[in-house]
Amino acid sequence: MIGVLLMAHGTPARMDDLSSFLESIRLRPPTQAEVDDLWNRYKAIGGLSPLLELTEEHYRNLVQVLERDYPGSFKVAFGMKHATPLIEDGLDALEESLKGEDVDRIIGLVLAPHFSKASIGGYESRLRSALQPKQSMQASDQAGDGPFQRASFSMIRSWHLAPGLIDMWTSRIAEEIASLSENDISQEGSSEDVYQGGSRLRTHVIFTAHSLPARLEETGDPYAQQVAETAAAVAGKAELQDWSVAWQSIPPGSTLPWLEPDVSDVIRKVAYDGYQAVVICPVGFVSDHLETLYDLDIVASKVASSCGLLYRRCASLDHDFRVAETLVSVINQELLPK
Repeated sequence: MIGVLLMAHGTPARMDDLSSFLESIRLRPPTQAEVDDLWNRYKAIGGLSPLLELTEEHYRNLVQVLERDYPGSFKVAFGMKHATPLIEDGLDALEESLKGEDVDRIIGLVLAPHFSKASIGGYESRLRSALQPKQSMQASDQAGDGPFQRASFSMIRSWHLAPGLIDMWTSRIAEEIASLSENDISQEGSSEDVYQGGSRLRTHVIFTAHSLPARLEETGDPYAQQVAETAAAVAGKAELQDWSVAWQSIPPGSTLPWLEPDVSDVIRKVAYDGYQAVVICPVGFVSDHLETLYDLDIVASKVASSCGLLYRRCASLDHDFRVAETLVSVINQELLPK
């Protein structure tokens, strides 16, 4: 038997939880101004984000695919980094579901494709810290023979080039470029104004991911490189000619240097360079949440509009059953002999 703990960032369950949510992220009590800013952004998207419900859906789909393809071989639980059920709660649930089973392996997997010490590294550290005392106790005479006693642990640190991930984003870009062609250019240009993807509008695709402090890249952190590799793989499969990578969602008021260029700056440059439309592909995220629904659908969209650009944002992978199938392929790859 193999146990899998699926992990995600988490989101507040109620607007009253905003302060504790921010404190968990920033490791300090937030100021009232920070809470008010977050409150206003959630209000702008119509209330709390759908991240919890979407995470639960990805979890249920993963259970379904594993049971379909490998009946009786896996147990799965999920936990979140900054909201309940926490990672530690998820590990408790996994332990309970594995009681009485002969467990060979525990695998940690995050619903985020790219590794950084500041992101996936934090999940791994939390999970290892929660798992270690359980394994130690179960190996002692006091706790008896628990499910984690002889199980080895491995963490899937990235899946940024998983074929299923590349396929899902490629199809979404094709859909958005087709929508520009069909809906926005019936009276634009002439038959010889043909550009990439069948759109008569000159279109630029921007791949985005959450920015991180620039100092991480200086220490050899692979996050920026992995995001660039995902973008290049999708652009190649989609046969894009005009594309770039940009960063988004820098925390308001931050004084640290963060990964650049910012997506708003790239949108302005795209307009200056004579493009007529921009398509945003948020490859750094799996599910919709504040960083897509506010930072892209509201802020970036307004920037594009102010520059005279038609704006499209690729739909997130929210309800796509292929996410679970991709995760199963990633788990299988982890189980192969090294």
